[in-house]
Amino acid sequence: MGAKLIIRKGPRGMSKAFNEAREKANAAIGRMWHSEMLKDHFTERASMRYGYSVRTKRYEARKTKKMGHKKPLVWSGTLQKTVAGAVRIRATPKSVKVTMSGPKWLKGFASFFKNRRGPNMAAEITKIAKSEGKRLAEVAAKILKEAMDAAKG
Repeated sequence: MGAKLIIRKGPRGMSKAFNEAREKANAAIGRMWHSEMLKDHFTERASMRYGYSVRTKRYEARKTKKMGHKKPLVWSGTLQKTVAGAVRIRATPKSVKVTMSGPKWLKGFASFFKNRRGPNMAAEITKIAKSEGKRLAEVAAKILKEAMDAAKG
C-alpha cells in the first residue's frame, strides 16, 4: 500500500492528488475485501453474520448427509474456488468494482427451482458486515491521509 503520488502545488494540483489518492484507496479496499473478507462468506457462521436467505430444512439435511458440512454458499466447493481465483478489480476516484468469475451454473441458478426462486447467491457473496465496512473505511482513510500529507509537503 506504499503508493507513490506525484506532488502538485496549488488547488488544482491538490484536487488531482486527492483524486489519485481516492482511486488508490478504492483499489486497496477492493483487494482487501477479496483477499481477506470474501473467505468469511463460506464459513458456517456466515448465514447469521451476513443475513443470508434461509435454506429449507430438507436442503440442509440433504447437504449435511451427502457433503458432510453446513457451510452456506457451499455444496461441493466449486463456487468458493472459482470466486476466490479469478478476480478483476477496477477502481476510480468514486468507486471500486470487484468482478469475480463464478461457475457457469450460477447465472441460471434460480432455474434449478421449478416454481420457486432460489436464493440470490451473487448478492449474498457481496454483502458486507458493519465491522468489515468500518475496517475498509479505516484502510481508505489511512491511505488518503498519507497521500494528502505527502501532497502538502
